[in-house]
Amino acid sequence: MSEGEAGRAYLIALGVPPEAVLAETASSTTLENLLNARALYRETVRRGENEAVRRDGAGPDRPTSAPGSDGAGRMLIVSSRFHLFRAMLLARCLGIPASYAGAVAPEAWPEEIVGTIREVPAIYLNAFRCLAIRMTEMAGENGDEPV
Repeated sequence: MSEGEAGRAYLIALGVPPEAVLAETASSTTLENLLNARALYRETVRRGENEAVRRDGAGPDRPTSAPGSDGAGRMLIVSSRFHLFRAMLLARCLGIPASYAGAVAPEAWPEEIVGTIREVPAIYLNAFRCLAIRMTEMAGENGDEPV
């Protein structure tokens, strides 16, 4: 079972309506996960299948909630506490409307130390990759050749 499938099952078990939970299950990196999740989100909005996304009038051209609303139309990105900063940066770079939640697992402190150290170079590497993706997307939107 992928992390996305496990997270979806957990949220549904907590009472979140299944139609309000989208899960990306095919990625192997954080950047790939966010790119796939963004595409899944956009496709779901286009088809109008997700009531939580649609309830504030969100659509492909207006995917975010109005300021001060209840958060409908936004993704919720959940990750480990040490990894959340990178996930937030990448989501913002990719233009993903999101809220964030960091999971804490006190019994996993050794992994958290190693993960925190690993995040430093990963933040820089992923930031450059994300900027390259956004530049290519922006060039395509303007009818230019990708950079």
